[in-house]
Formats: sequence, C-alpha cells, structure tokens
Amino acid sequence: MRITVSVTNDLVTDQRVHKVCTTLARNGYEVKLVGRKFRNSLLLERIYQTDRLRLLFNRSALFYVEYNIRLFFYLLFDKTDLFLSNDTDSLPANYLASKIRRKPLVFDAHEMFPEVPEVTDRKFVKRVWTKLEDWMFPHLKHCYTVCQSIADYYNLRYKINMEVVRNIPPACEHEDAIVFSHSQKIILYQGAVNIGRGIEWVIDAMPYLDDFVFYVVGDGDILQQLKERVNRMKLNEKVIFTGRVPFEALPAYTACADIGVNLLENKGLNYYYSLPNRIFDYMRMHVPILTSDFPEIRRIVGHYGIGTLVNHYEPQFLAETIKQMFAQGKNEAGFAAANAGLSWENESEILLQVIRKALKVPEKEMEKTAESCIAKIREIDFNRLDISDYNRKYIQNILLYIHYYFKIYTQAVSTFSNSQPEKNWVVDFGGGHGFLSLFLKSIGYRVIYCDINPLSVKTVSKIKAETGFGPDEIIAGSVTELNRFCLDNQLKPDYLIATDLIEHVYDLQDFFRQLQSINPDFEMVFTTASNPENAYKCRQLRRFMVQAEEGYFHKRKELIQTNANRLTETETTVLAKLSRGKIYPDILKMLDAYHQTGKLPSPPDDAFNTCDPETGNWTERIVPLKTYEQFASEAGFRTAFAPGFYNEERGSKIISFVCRTLNFCIKQSGKSGFKFAPYLLIKLSPKHG
Repeated sequence: MRITVSVTNDLVTDQRVHKVCTTLARNGYEVKLVGRKFRNSLLLERIYQTDRLRLLFNRSALFYVEYNIRLFFYLLFDKTDLFLSNDTDSLPANYLASKIRRKPLVFDAHEMFPEVPEVTDRKFVKRVWTKLEDWMFPHLKHCYTVCQSIADYYNLRYKINMEVVRNIPPACEHEDAIVFSHSQKIILYQGAVNIGRGIEWVIDAMPYLDDFVFYVVGDGDILQQLKERVNRMKLNEKVIFTGRVPFEALPAYTACADIGVNLLENKGLNYYYSLPNRIFDYMRMHVPILTSDFPEIRRIVGHYGIGTLVNHYEPQFLAETIKQMFAQGKNEAGFAAANAGLSWENESEILLQVIRKALKVPEKEMEKTAESCIAKIREIDFNRLDISDYNRKYIQNILLYIHYYFKIYTQAVSTFSNSQPEKNWVVDFGGGHGFLSLFLKSIGYRVIYCDINPLSVKTVSKIKAETGFGPDEIIAGSVTELNRFCLDNQLKPDYLIATDLIEHVYDLQDFFRQLQSINPDFEMVFTTASNPENAYKCRQLRRFMVQAEEGYFHKRKELIQTNANRLTETETTVLAKLSRGKIYPDILKMLDAYHQTGKLPSPPDDAFNTCDPETGNWTERIVPLKTYEQFASEAGFRTAFAPGFYNEERGSKIISFVCRTLNFCIKQSGKSGFKFAPYLLIKLSPKHG
C-alpha cells in the first residue's frame, strides 16, 4: 500500500512527521513525504521517499494558495492509495484530491490552526481558516491530533471521532552528550522561534542568573528581533542562538541542558491546549522542565513530577525559580516512570489503527467474514428449533434483509480501536436473535451475549447447541446482571455493541455509569433509528408514541387512583399526564411529593417521549445529541456520532436508486447528512484514552 504524506515545511526539522513516516515505512507501507524546498534547505537521507516543491512565494496568503494549488495537481496524478495531510494548511489540496480520486484521506492536526498566535489576532485571516475547517472537518472520517483537549474540541464542534497520537519520542536509553563548551549551567529552549513562546521572558531573566547561559536552538519568525533584544541588553555571552538543528542531532543538544524551558503565552486555545514536542524531548533526556501551567502539559509534568509549573513570568521570579529547580536536582524516579510509561511505540499503535481503518483492510476482511456467517445462518432450520413463534417470525423478517444488518454490524465493529480481535472481549448487549454475536465470533472476538428477554436468550442458546457455534458467555438480564457477571468473573470486556437498544433504556445516566463501573476503558457503539436530527423520522416515531401513550396513560392513571383515593378526577388525570415517561416507583414518589407540598410536578421535557410505566421501556425515545454527550461525559466518556445509511438492496430498482442517491448525499454532506440519515451510530470512548 502506498501512502503520500504532505506538509508545508521543508521536512528538515519536523520530528512528528518523520516519526509517522518511519513508522509507516517499517510496517510495510510505501511512503512518500512531500513538502517544500528553500534555497538553504539541508539535504535529506530518510528510509522513505521525499519530494520537495520549489515555490515562488514563501510567505503570506500567496504561499498557502500557491502551495495548495501545486500540491493539488501533484496529488491528482500521484500513484498512491492514501493521502495523509498534516495540519489545516495542507488539507485543502488533500481534501479535493481525495474527493476527485476517491482515495481515503487521513488528517493529522498538529495544532488548532485558526488559534495559532500568528493567526488568532488577525480577524479576517482567522475567519478564513475557520471557514475552511468548517467546510472540511465535518467530512473527516479518519483523523488524529496531538492531545486530548484538541481532540475533544474538534469532536464536539464537528461531531467527528478524532483520535489522539501524542508526540512522544521513541523509547531509548538516556545518554549524555557534549555539544556546548560552556562550564556554566545551561538553560535550553528548542523549537520554533515564534511569537508566544516565552523566549523573551527567559532573556529578560538572564541578568539575574550569573552562573547560567541560555541556548536557543531553532529558527523562526522572531529570531532577528530576539537577537536585537540580546544586543541591546548586552547579553551576547549569556544568550546563544544556534539556528536550526536537524532533529536527528537534537538529542545531543537536549542532553547537555540543566533546565529545559517551555514558557507559552496564552495566546488562544492552540497554545493553551498544546503539548509540545520539547516536553517529551526534555523528559526523554531527564532534563527538568520549567513550563507554563496549561492543562495538557500539567497532565505530564505535574503527574510525574519532572518539572515546575508556573503562571508568572516576571524576570526576577523566573530567575529565582530556575535557581530553586537547579538546587533541588532531578526527580530521577519521576523521569524513570515517565519514560517507562510514555513512548512513541505505544502511540504509533493508534496511528496504525487509523491508517488500517482508512484503507479499509479490516473492513474488507469483515465483509468476507459476513458473507460466510450469513451462509452458516441460512443453513439453520429455524422451523425445527424449539423456540417461540414470536422469535421465529422475527428471525424470518431479519433474514429478508440480513445483508443490510450485517453491513450495519460491519460499520459498528470497524470503529473499534484495536485490530486484534482474538485478544478482546465484546459484549453484544440486548443481542436479541444473536446474529451479531455470531458475526463477532466469526471475526475472532470472545463474545458475551446479554439480553433481558428470556425468549431471546433461549433462542441464542438453541442456535449455539444446534450449530456448535455461538457466544462464549450467555447472560439473561440487564446491565445490572452484566455488571455482576463481570465482577464475579474478574472480567473487563473491551468493547460493547448495542443495536436499536439505547432509545429504549429508561435511565441513560445510570446505564452509562454502570457500564463505566464494568470497565472505565470501555469502547461502546450504539445504533439507533431514533435520529433526533431527521425531522421526517421524528414525525414517524412520534406517531408511534401517540398510539403507545394511550395505553400507558391508562396504566399510570390506574396506579394513581389505586394509591390516592382522595384525589379528584381532574387531579388524577393531570398527574397521570404529568407522569408520562416515569415508571411505577417514580410515579409513587411523585405522588408522595404532591401530597406533601400540593405542588404539581414539572411537565416532561419532551412533548411526545413516553415509556411503559411497568417496565420503563421507552417507545423509540428521541434524545438530543447534546443529551447523549452530557450523560456520557458525566460517566467519563467522550462521544462521537456518525450517520447511518439506507439499504440499497431493494426489490424495486427505483427504490434502490433512491437509496444509493441518499447514501451518496449523506456521505458528502457532513453534519447536514444527519438530517436525512435513517439511523445514528453513537461511539463512546474513555475521555482519558
């Protein structure tokens, strides 16, 4: 498989892109990295192919326009199987080329581009980049970024599933290196010399640091300004600028430092949420870090105790802080723990999973497995099985559209982050007829089937007994029984899939909390036909609700009459209406509150949602996407949504054509596609993941 990676720099100092390309090349992919070339660009020797474009413009908007036009035509005729775009400034060309050539696109967000200091204070420029992201980001299916905060921001804004691949160096032994000849203690900054990096703060502190010298290793927009500042302050012997250093040589510089600085000005969300390379470079070389107290940085530096977090940047304060850090010495235990737990080898697994998903290699394999599984199911004589007539008829209806159901299963399973099924347990929750369990088992997963309906449990047990093939464990019950089973067996399932179930769960908040208690690292996928974004679908479902509510209303009214003889007919009727969406115990609590206070309860939030007061089973409950996000977040999960698709295999050619057209529109419409999708896919994954 061939992968073309593109970036707007000249490739010399970009560690992240080099790590990505090297990882892909070592895993059997044919990689080509495309960037631009300056007059003074250094020669490159890499294990992957490189190509650098010579441009007429190297600054301002003209550079971005020329680069993307040149890159677009380059990619249009390039022999490749996948485009990998780095940052928003290279995305337009990749996005258009991927659409025209129908090639998969993977996006790596190194930062929040409209929030970088060079952009955030320029309103028009920021608006242009934001509009570009608004246009392209909702369509991104395969993307990742450098930290969880940026991922959460984009996932929430665009309803996508952006993964996290942190910029951690490869595991290596800590080595000392001698590059600098100074006998003084060394303060080091390495990276881009741009605005908002706090370099001038350290320069201003240097007159108060007699025994220290400050090295600035890097190049950037304000390098000349900083040199002039140093000249004016007569600090030429205390502040040394090395210029750009190839990243291959950078560890030798880092290892010489006594203190590594990462002082960022809070100039927009990009800096506030940042997790710079240099944090991990300092960490790898056991260099104590003086850094701004920003959330992602705090998660590393604060957690492992490998540096000092500050919010004040006055010269004398920084000087005193640096002296104290040097006097305290290194927290070697903290550095050892950080280096043992954090490595590119671990992060790159997520990268490879994103690439595999984009290339649809597992999905194509699953499609073959699905056909084999369907063939096995069709061989079963369900009329001969000792199962209920209801389940038999239900299965017969499923068999009419079985290929469509298995495509939905494939869509759900393809969201799993781990591509090694034999190592993972999956819960088929609310599994009904059990066909999903059979599919998961065919792929190689270890499967737990769980359903509250005893007739469905019996059906799956009979199918397994008949064929010798089925889920590893069969549980009769709800999430409570699943929780108890996992606790008794000291089992933490990795994944959970539930199709057409989440819209029936009575208490979603409690449901998510119980799932979180089973495994805080659960990845869960739910499909639901109760799509709140599809107005036509909502009208259909509400008609069902109105019909169901007639019977449920009388159930509630009968309960109230039985337990409150003193109420008038009008009071009973009003309370029966206001208790819509509650089960018997909650209705009785509401009744007690009314007796004590005389105040009527608040009406239900939704004018149509209703549930069976006896069982708590909602009638195709319509839940706003923000409510899913809120409840999931309270339980420690982040949420991503994807639109479903229509069944294209119909008896009528006209209907099939309409379904194909709708599916095409859904794919191309981004967030608008939710408005006419037949169902939703809801992915929950751990916030800390």
